[in-house]
Amino acid sequence: MVELSPEGVRSPHCPVCDEELVHQTTGFAGWACPQGHGVAATIPVVRTQVDGDTVAELWDRSDEAIPSGRACPFCRQLMVPVEAGVAGSAAGPGPAPPVRLDLCRLDQLIWFDPGELEELPRPAYPAKPGDQPPIIVNHWADAAESLPDWSYGAVYGAIVRSMHNEPGPED
Repeated sequence: MVELSPEGVRSPHCPVCDEELVHQTTGFAGWACPQGHGVAATIPVVRTQVDGDTVAELWDRSDEAIPSGRACPFCRQLMVPVEAGVAGSAAGPGPAPPVRLDLCRLDQLIWFDPGELEELPRPAYPAKPGDQPPIIVNHWADAAESLPDWSYGAVYGAIVRSMHNEPGPED
């Protein structure tokens, strides 16, 4: 069950220990576990610290993944596990093993266990202190405003009017 704060805001909880997460307003603006189990961050915030192509690849992979394991800190639905390639490391020869992250498509956030965020490739142009995450623009919604209404009611109404030769709202 989702708990609400006195202000009516959902209180996120750690998927590991169920402690209430604390919102970080400096540095990486995510929701941190007070016990140190990790941090949750929305996709726009993650893009300020992780290469955009890596984030896009994680999102694409999450579409095919099966929810399992941990519950989302916000909606409590099971998150999907996704693997991300890591940045070059001096750990030795050969490619480094991928990092397994948990992603919630509904809340558009990623859960990072300790150290996982640091292993991912950084953006080519890192965010400067004080920069805001990019605003998400839904171009599909903008385009849909100029499309005809194809809802069941609109189509059914058009059929009934055509059967009775009644003028429609466009006439």
